[in-house]
Amino acid sequence: MTSTVMNGKKLIPTVGFGKVRFGMTIDEVKAALGRPDDEQTSQLGDSRDDLSTELFYDKLALSLSFDKLADFRLVDIMTEDGCQFSLGDDVHIGDSFESVKAAVLKADYGPFEEHDIQDELADEFDEGQLDEDERMEAQGLAEYDLPEVGVNLYFRDGKLDTIQLGPEYDDDDNIVWPERILE
Repeated sequence: MTSTVMNGKKLIPTVGFGKVRFGMTIDEVKAALGRPDDEQTSQLGDSRDDLSTELFYDKLALSLSFDKLADFRLVDIMTEDGCQFSLGDDVHIGDSFESVKAAVLKADYGPFEEHDIQDELADEFDEGQLDEDERMEAQGLAEYDLPEVGVNLYFRDGKLDTIQLGPEYDDDDNIVWPERILE
């Protein structure tokens, strides 16, 4: 699947897209993209500090996450069903696993590592964290990571389904915020 990517529809690893970059506050993102279609705050773990606010932009088919531990700055960009964004120039939602792998290797994003999501989901099901419907929905799902550039790629039945981006981290696991706004 080859398509022309409109300006601002290109996801740039460790940076963001268009004028949106990792490290922006919720208000800065809202100023750049407008009011989200939905906004949710949730507790991610046991700690009171493990809070996350997520903005959902239905027309862009994106969700953007801001974590309290990062002073509610943008730390996660995830595509949703129907997203028209690409990863760089050559990786598009709906592309086959083979074409994505070839494009990722050509772009030199670093190692292309399989994440054993099916074993992880089976463990969650066995521990009662997933119900049968959630387990069935996850069938055919595979995850591959590009750890050097903070990208996770999710495939459903051999086709790219979701792209997830995170910021860059230094050797001490501190976030390295990008310095420039993309045009």
